[in-house]
Amino acid sequence: MLWRFFYLSIRLSIAVKIPLKIELTPSQEQACQTLAYFKIFNYPLRKEEIKKYSQLSDDLDDTFLSNFRIDGSEFYGWELSEKNIQKRILGGIEAEKRLKKGLKRARFIGKFPYVKAVAISGSLSKGYMEKKSDIDFFIITEPGRLWVARTLLVAYKKIFLLNSRKAFCVNYFVDTNNLEIEEKNRFTATEIVTLIPSYGTDVFELFSNANVWAYQTFPKYKQTEIHVPYKRKGAKRFNEWFLSGRLGEALDARFMKMTFKRWQRKFGHLDNHDFDIAFKTRKHVSKHHPGNFQAKVLEEYDANLKDIKHYFELRNNV
Repeated sequence: MLWRFFYLSIRLSIAVKIPLKIELTPSQEQACQTLAYFKIFNYPLRKEEIKKYSQLSDDLDDTFLSNFRIDGSEFYGWELSEKNIQKRILGGIEAEKRLKKGLKRARFIGKFPYVKAVAISGSLSKGYMEKKSDIDFFIITEPGRLWVARTLLVAYKKIFLLNSRKAFCVNYFVDTNNLEIEEKNRFTATEIVTLIPSYGTDVFELFSNANVWAYQTFPKYKQTEIHVPYKRKGAKRFNEWFLSGRLGEALDARFMKMTFKRWQRKFGHLDNHDFDIAFKTRKHVSKHHPGNFQAKVLEEYDANLKDIKHYFELRNNV
């Protein structure tokens, strides 16, 4: 009778997902971290994708991963559902359609004065898009003219695109003298390695070298390679010449001051710390993330990790 009791206990624990006390390998812990992170976006992953976003996952086995899979599916996720799987598949199809448009738009952005490199960021850089999603761009500029470049791009969006962000969301700028991203965490590392360099890829290499820490976080991730070098000719060359010297310096300082005051009026309810992260406004960097997305992601990531830790009763930190 004793053996029947143990057998029924094990079957019951599996059926109702009572936490099982097991010792996870480092690779399994890494997989848990990855699945906890992408649960935030309800974004299921294939096995090879779990490995891409982990450091030590070569020994991952199907027995362990079965805790995160629906029978018959190639996708894995924490609290996985058929709805999320279907959404992921449709989002991948939409991303393939929109990538061509994103690359074309990135090269157009590269024609603006002082723009030295452009990369696709956001959800499209991760192979997922919804029909209503924006195409986000990360932009590297000439030192001392970041705010000139940003203001010209925003003005173009407001005037010619009627302020539509769907294919023209320019929300993060750095200059070539300050390429290292200040915040170093899982969110920023993920955003950096998934960037798709689309214009000025020779300049973008300098950015990659300045942020080696991110690529060391995900050493198995292979960044998309698209070779479109930086070019400076025609109208771009003339405009940069015209805005050189004191005129360009004065405009850059003026545009930064105007933008900062507008953001303060609109988002003054944020405390200084959150405002500085969401609306980084300095001579060499501009970030416009109204929802303070980074803070929310990291907070939810910690919560998801605790849930998974509780499920497996980890003996060491995940």
